[in-house]
Amino acid sequence: QPVTAAEAKGAAASGGEYVLTKVIDWVKAGQAALVDVREKNEWDEGHLQHATLIPLSQLNAPSAETAAAIAKLKGATVYVHCRSGGRAGRAAPLLEQQGLSPVVALKEGFDQLVQAGMPKAGGAHSLAQVMDSVKAGQAALVDVREKNEWDEGHLQHATL
Repeated sequence: QPVTAAEAKGAAASGGEYVLTKVIDWVKAGQAALVDVREKNEWDEGHLQHATLIPLSQLNAPSAETAAAIAKLKGATVYVHCRSGGRAGRAAPLLEQQGLSPVVALKEGFDQLVQAGMPKAGGAHSLAQVMDSVKAGQAALVDVREKNEWDEGHLQHATL
């Protein structure tokens, strides 16, 4: 079931971790759309799964590509995010002017959304992120060196 306008506006207005988790669940389930209004270079460094890139800088005079991306979102509840929340707030009314409704600017930025459970896609991951995934059993660390090199020392949790 798509998220209703009342649910969308109410979820964003309530704030709090529980509600953010609900928004993330809606996006993951395809019940709502997530728009990233950061610039392309920021997107390339890492973005959220399920997000559509529509840079704020293109909303006043959308390119054909941006207009097509906006058209695909018509009829959906749209949540907007950026790095820290500022651009999302400026982009929401511009997206509404392009015919999207309801549009809700998330006050949480990219890092907060990742921490709250929205999966990240693309970009580089820090060694700490990789090791956390390995320790949790969500990823494997494979050492491709020879056995004698392995015997001289290797990373904990690695597999030869």
